[in-house]
Amino acid sequence: YVNNNPVINVDPDGRYKCETGDKAFCQRIRDYISKLKESRDALRSSPDTRRELRLVQKVLTEIGEEGKAGPNYIQGEIPGRPSAHTNQNGTTTVDVKKLDAQDAKANQLGAQALAHEARHDIDIRDSGIKTTESAVRETERNAYDASKAVDRGFGLKWTNQEYNDAVDASVQSWLDKD
Repeated sequence: YVNNNPVINVDPDGRYKCETGDKAFCQRIRDYISKLKESRDALRSSPDTRRELRLVQKVLTEIGEEGKAGPNYIQGEIPGRPSAHTNQNGTTTVDVKKLDAQDAKANQLGAQALAHEARHDIDIRDSGIKTTESAVRETERNAYDASKAVDRGFGLKWTNQEYNDAVDASVQSWLDKD
């Protein structure tokens, strides 16, 4: 279905695919999604994390279950700080080597990266590609809110400074591309 839709190229049912032919890579994506679900389940157990629970559930709905359509995950090397990147048209590149270098935190960081990029895809689907600095800042805040929510499920909290620095770095990266 989605591959026959060159205009939108988004599956509203949210079923991701991993078609690289690399079984190890596809298993890593499954591991990251499993970790996302673990974060969601931990958030369910606390009444003061309802907002975070909604954010994690929203990205899990966007990702969906593995199937024939939806976000397509491909493996690739990504320069700089990011470990994943959406092409804003249904494909997310994931730098598994960069994530695996984090050893014990690899699945947690992978979950965070998939949530971040899925949130970008939601924003793009809902309101289009961002072309101004203020619009990019808004979508980066949304994406980092999703990242923070995932971390909250693992019992981690970001400081305001960490959050603002991450958003600023992403906006600066966008500005540097122009």
